[in-house]
Amino acid sequence: MSSVVTPVLKSYREHLRETLVLSFPVIIGQVGNLMLNITDNIMIGGVSYIQLAAASLANSVYFIITILAIGSMNVVAPLVAEAIGAGEHGLAGRYLQQGLIKALLISAVSTVLTLLAAEALPLLQQPEEEVALAQQYLRIVSFATPPLIIFLAYKQFCDGLGDTRFGMIVTLGGVLLNVFLNWALIYGKLGLPRLELAGSGIATVTCRVLMALAMGLVVHFHKNYLPYLSGLRFRQANGELLGKLFRLGIPMGLQIFFEVAAFSGAAILIGWLPNEATAARAAHQMVLNIAAISFMITLGISVGASIRVGNALGAKDPGNLRRAGYSALALGLGYMIFSAAIMIIFKHEFPTLYGVEEPVVLRISARLMVIAGIFQIFDGTQAIAAGLLRGLQDVRFPTWITFAAYWVIWIPLAYVWGFPLGYGVEGIWYADVVALAFAAVMLTWRFWKLAGRRE
Repeated sequence: MSSVVTPVLKSYREHLRETLVLSFPVIIGQVGNLMLNITDNIMIGGVSYIQLAAASLANSVYFIITILAIGSMNVVAPLVAEAIGAGEHGLAGRYLQQGLIKALLISAVSTVLTLLAAEALPLLQQPEEEVALAQQYLRIVSFATPPLIIFLAYKQFCDGLGDTRFGMIVTLGGVLLNVFLNWALIYGKLGLPRLELAGSGIATVTCRVLMALAMGLVVHFHKNYLPYLSGLRFRQANGELLGKLFRLGIPMGLQIFFEVAAFSGAAILIGWLPNEATAARAAHQMVLNIAAISFMITLGISVGASIRVGNALGAKDPGNLRRAGYSALALGLGYMIFSAAIMIIFKHEFPTLYGVEEPVVLRISARLMVIAGIFQIFDGTQAIAAGLLRGLQDVRFPTWITFAAYWVIWIPLAYVWGFPLGYGVEGIWYADVVALAFAAVMLTWRFWKLAGRRE
């Protein structure tokens, strides 16, 4: 006579604690990864705000191209988590194997596209001095893409196993190395030439290569991971699993692509403003970086919640799946409200961390900090809801909602408020608040519907 074991339904307090424990190293790693870009901007801002504006332009173009590859790798962790929840450890290792093959393919395409974009940059009709600097930077940083995507494949595998520590450690090591190399190459220290923005690009490539090597060594030689990799030949493609990684990963990548492309489009719109365009874009970049630090914490919670939902999905445990999702949404919303209050209270102080002294840049930054505080609440909610849907491997609906939010609502509304109505850069940011509120409501509703259906 067979019996069915009913999973123990955990309390919301237990779910909150377990999500925090899993998410904390991811949060530190996400913040550290963002710090690679922020330390670049702070040190470049110390050279001149024109160099900072050029970095904003170059990074906007770079991430439009690269983010599809980056985002599509987010499929690895939920699939590994589902395999672990179902007790299929060998399948988890095969997802890493095929994930690395996918990483090589998509990063090669991204590198070529970035080099082509550098040559086409003058077509965007941005200030000539910024374009020349941005082209040089793009030609260098394009070679950071392959090691970045390979690093993400390894990190996603570890995250899916519930071991988020090594990704955090390697990322923090990369941040420290990046600061040192930036100091030496941007300002010409230790007998090295003063390369300014180009030096930042060289530092980024160097750090990404070393981070990928470090993560690969950990996975292939640490005893915790050897049982998952036994017998695998990493050059052997599996059409079924590789197809699944692309089939689920590309919509996930498109979700992030639509968002990042919209932010890049907003940076280009700001460059078309008739007055103070360079100052507005420098302020836009600074405030966006400050908001991104706070957002990375919510994104870390999203990753942790996605893994826990994936585990529950594999274990066929709908009750804990639902509670894991709701507790993560409550945790993220509470944090983002707190973050919004801090950003508004210290709206004048945070922008000064970049070392920029031009009054017009600081004045615009203070106004944008208030708007950023508002949109943080909606941005955090939609990010966690999207992570929960990734855990459920629901990819099509979130992709369409993200497209509608950013390209049907935000960009058209940003143009109308920014130009015909004359609100400038603030109008562009207020339009983002509307778009994010729409995404937050729709994605949260989708999880509520799917979780209830499974239960």
